[in-house]
Amino acid sequence: MTHALLPVGRVYYAPVLRERPADFAAALRAPIGELELLSGRRARAYIDAARAALSQREREFHVIVHANPAEVYRVACGRGLQIVVFGLARPERLTLEADYGALLVRNGVPIGYGYAAIAFGRGDIAINIFPEYRAGESPYVFTQFSALFARHFGVRQIVMRRYQLGWQNPEGIEAGSFWFYYKLGFRSVDARMRRLADGEAQRLARRRGARSSEAMLKRLAKSDMVLCLDGTPVEAFRDVPLRDIGLKVTRLIERGYGGERRRAVADCERRVGRLLGGSVAACRLAPVVALMPHLTRWSRAERAALLRLVRLKEGATERPFVLALLGQERLRRLLFQLV
Repeated sequence: MTHALLPVGRVYYAPVLRERPADFAAALRAPIGELELLSGRRARAYIDAARAALSQREREFHVIVHANPAEVYRVACGRGLQIVVFGLARPERLTLEADYGALLVRNGVPIGYGYAAIAFGRGDIAINIFPEYRAGESPYVFTQFSALFARHFGVRQIVMRRYQLGWQNPEGIEAGSFWFYYKLGFRSVDARMRRLADGEAQRLARRRGARSSEAMLKRLAKSDMVLCLDGTPVEAFRDVPLRDIGLKVTRLIERGYGGERRRAVADCERRVGRLLGGSVAACRLAPVVALMPHLTRWSRAERAALLRLVRLKEGATERPFVLALLGQERLRRLLFQLV
């Protein structure tokens, strides 16, 4: 019994539990509910419910702790499932990625939470269903969660980080998380782990009832996994080099400004504003754009689009930035060249 009940219309009773979809990628292309932007008291009620659901289980998640009341979305996913998505408050936002949290609600009852970190169509996605609800339709919930971000946020490459698979995470090993995602079509980013996984999959197929050992699962969890919805071969997948870009900005501040971050940021804002033809004051992307070579060679339209992108990052909501970033292929290529 629970008293953590949120508004619900008709209660859904599942006559048969949905299993894992036969074709996960195809399931993500199926229609899904519209993205409803909530506001005012309704938005805050869902933020409060998410915080309560986690705190009761002695958990904390930064996107829910610092949720932005101006960016709360709700999607009706069918079978009694609603997914409520929270953007980050402006002071807590990341530089290039957009970080989202989510509350998973079934028949008005919170059953888990999730997150997505998105940049250039790459979505770092995961869900955590509370233990008491894991015997239900977990594959259906994950499918709808992934479909939501593919449909409404332009995610084309879904990444599963190795922690979710069991790297330094006993819960992931115990749950056999690697094989759950492998059967959905995810493959290891590391070529050696792909070969190891394919060999182990063949061994398991030959021996009915066989299971991977804990040692094998720990080996398989050493690599992130990816599923490319845009047809990119896993061998060609390259993750956005966020860590290396951050180090580049740090070195710029250290070597060019003696470690004085405030002075460095102010100067980057002036230079980038001058190059792009408009103010970028208090725009966190300015130091990254300042690293870009030959911006003067960009066309006027390209520079105007980049200026708009830099400003969108500071908007009331981050989804417009996420969608605009999809069209910045030149910026994406330059970021890879920088590192």
